[in-house]
Amino acid sequence: MSSDADSLKMSPTEGHHLCWSCREEVGEGPFCHSCVKIQKLGQGQDENYFSIFGLDLSYDIDLNRLRQKLHELSKKLHPDFYSTASEIEKTYARDNSALINKGFATLSDPIKRADYLLGLTQGNIASNPKPPQELFEEILEAGELLMDQIDPESPELKTLVTIDQKFNAYNDNLLATLSELFENFRESDEKQRTALATCLDNIKYLRTITKRIRAKLDEVT
Repeated sequence: MSSDADSLKMSPTEGHHLCWSCREEVGEGPFCHSCVKIQKLGQGQDENYFSIFGLDLSYDIDLNRLRQKLHELSKKLHPDFYSTASEIEKTYARDNSALINKGFATLSDPIKRADYLLGLTQGNIASNPKPPQELFEEILEAGELLMDQIDPESPELKTLVTIDQKFNAYNDNLLATLSELFENFRESDEKQRTALATCLDNIKYLRTITKRIRAKLDEVT
């Protein structure tokens, strides 16, 4: 990834806010560097899911590292460890646990991660799932098959399985394209933003229709 100033990738930013207990600068992490009291995550100006999990602000992330960091944070911040603490510490433990679980759910999902990353760089992004034009005929055929009663031994079932396989392969290609687009993304490039949005909308559409196809296949088989 390029190191240009307007590239997406950057290192996690340290928090620069004061501890609620000792009023010293907290620094990085969920605990005050001075008094070691638990702090509320997500309150720093540049704090986001990526920085909370110690990850670069980048679409391509190390999922093993993400899971490892979730495990580490969960052990430190679980509300059960603060059952006899002050009310503010109990509240922070509950809020932090909810935040890291939501953050993990967002970053571990490629679509949610892309939406979140674009939101950090561009503000709220309107979601408009739309079918890939290259799959237009297959999408129409799938829609008709999803409306019909399908016999387990019918050729229609084989057709739907074939379409599902094609959609899955196409989705894999779209995800690879999405990664490449983020790799070269520049916030100031309107064409790149449009390409990213289109790719993401296609992925969202395929996720919806393949979910319906799998439900139909489970029903028939």
